[in-house]
Amino acid sequence: MSRGTKVALALLLSLTLPAQAQDHNVPIPEGARKNASLGGATTLAAGKNYTITVYDYESPVASVSEFYASRLPAAKRTVEGEEVKFQMNEGTIKLARLGTGTRITVTVGPR
Repeated sequence: MSRGTKVALALLLSLTLPAQAQDHNVPIPEGARKNASLGGATTLAAGKNYTITVYDYESPVASVSEFYASRLPAAKRTVEGEEVKFQMNEGTIKLARLGTGTRITVTVGPR
């Protein structure tokens, strides 16, 4: 298989795999839509590279919080107002209300 064919196949797979299979081993609820206008790679200091990915999901924060609590039992969960944050060694997941749904912000790093 040529390099061009491998690249095309990898691109095709990345478009068809569920989001949870693609985001740094952080589970993402099925049906969540990546918000391409938000997020990206950030360098806060030398050697401190973070990747921020944002998803929008149509379920309420409470449901999404239950999803993460069941899949990340070792993560530290904090609640501030209507925001819920899960902290783990790999990074953080912040859940915030977005209309009747939830905005999921995944920060992975430092790397």
